[in-house]
Amino acid sequence: MAAAAAAAAAVIHWLAPWAEASTAAETQLQTLAVTYPHIPVISVDVTVSDTNRDLALEKVMEIPQSYRKGGRKFQPVPKSGEKWPCVTLHNVPLLHPVQAFSGPAAGQQLLGALQGLDLLSKPQQQQQQQQQQQQQ
Repeated sequence: MAAAAAAAAAVIHWLAPWAEASTAAETQLQTLAVTYPHIPVISVDVTVSDTNRDLALEKVMEIPQSYRKGGRKFQPVPKSGEKWPCVTLHNVPLLHPVQAFSGPAAGQQLLGALQGLDLLSKPQQQQQQQQQQQQQ
């Protein structure tokens, strides 16, 4: 029974603190985690450690080869060519990537994918099952 209640997907938010849209998405994803507790939401701040940065460079971001005025490099960007935020959807438990979403529509695209996988209705179904069990 516990296996049936296990998550079928996990969400990883690749947090880029220098990008306002990425930090704004953090709030939306926290709401998603509270509303749908059966969907793990993991936030990876790409600036916290070299390991996080290297993982993000491998999976979802790249460093542009162009420079800003004054010789400073641009900050890393999502590999998709879109703007931040960047969110990926994974199968669990091994976190195999399913899909990546980035840019202004990332949140809506993620919700659409979760709905397509029928993962957004589970809390309601679980509540109904609990109510039925209590009535018996």
